[in-house]
Amino acid sequence: MREFKILAIVIFFTAVVYWGVEPFAHSQMHPHVAPADFTFKDLGASTKVGNATKGAETFLSAGCTGCHGISSANMPAPMDNASASATFGVVPPDLSTAGAIYDKNFLAALIKDPTKALKVEHKFNETRPHPMI
Repeated sequence: MREFKILAIVIFFTAVVYWGVEPFAHSQMHPHVAPADFTFKDLGASTKVGNATKGAETFLSAGCTGCHGISSANMPAPMDNASASATFGVVPPDLSTAGAIYDKNFLAALIKDPTKALKVEHKFNETRPHPMI
């Protein structure tokens, strides 16, 4: 009979922790993040036409080459993957195929506000800015 009481107490406290404490801890450690909107409706309609020459000039002058490489244009990334990961917390992607892989609205949003486009506002803020400024 004593073992049954001990088992009942263990089951009771396990249930309290599982159904009472764990959901609260999960909500505090993993805050809710709104799902991604891959249509980027908040950008509005863009009537701009791309200019490859102007884009290349902007890419070079804006400091993008400090993190990103373009292997198709013989511009390797300035750091190897391990160094970039240690420095930035991520490995900046090679941008050779970015236009083919990503939606143009996403790329525009990414350049305009990387934390919003990547849905990482909960990780980066004024005191801890996103590495891609």
